[in-house]
Amino acid sequence: MSDWTTRVLPEYTRPYGVEEVHDVWFVPNGWPGKGPAVSLIVPECELQFVAIGSDGEPVTLINSPQVNKNVRRWLRYACKIATAHRACLFVACDTADEAERAAKRATKWLPNHQRSALGPSCSARTRPGALPPTYSVSSRACALAGASRSTCPCRLRFGFGN
Repeated sequence: MSDWTTRVLPEYTRPYGVEEVHDVWFVPNGWPGKGPAVSLIVPECELQFVAIGSDGEPVTLINSPQVNKNVRRWLRYACKIATAHRACLFVACDTADEAERAAKRATKWLPNHQRSALGPSCSARTRPGALPPTYSVSSRACALAGASRSTCPCRLRFGFGN
């Protein structure tokens, strides 16, 4: 186990009926604090990508595979997207062990990114401009991309990459 803290505070996850969630964060070198965001939920392999479109509105793509839930393959794909778009990547896991495995693999696949401390999901009180901690994974991705809460389109689901 590493010295990184991955557990999202339980008071932030309990309102959703979840006792334990572990986040691993990677940001591109020189990242200004907002921009495209990729997230992967493990072990479900739900992949999300959020960016601001040419019209200034957020564009959200969400893939929730019903089959083909190979975590290693989906994590590698998430890293490729993060690299190609110079996007922040965060991986939300059920356990600390899953988070550490994801971090170890992603570190190899993200040569132009650095691991970051827990993101806005855990530090809204201490980070300027951070999201309230009760936002969902999708909403966190939208906010990192620059979407406001009122324009966050995460309720729209688009399939890709099946």
